[in-house]
Amino acid sequence: MVLLYGFSACFASQKSESTNEYERLISLQTLVRNSFYNVQAFQPVSPLRSQ
Repeated sequence: MVLLYGFSACFASQKSESTNEYERLISLQTLVRNSFYNVQAFQPVSPLRSQ
């Protein structure tokens, strides 16, 4: 995930005219992916803990 974000940041630095918009899009994508992976990671664990 860190490697992917670093590559995206390097790619965004080349597009200097829309860097702010691109960084905002990348940060939104990372937040969505992190929350999605957290939900997927906690779903199998929560039924086991409820039992």
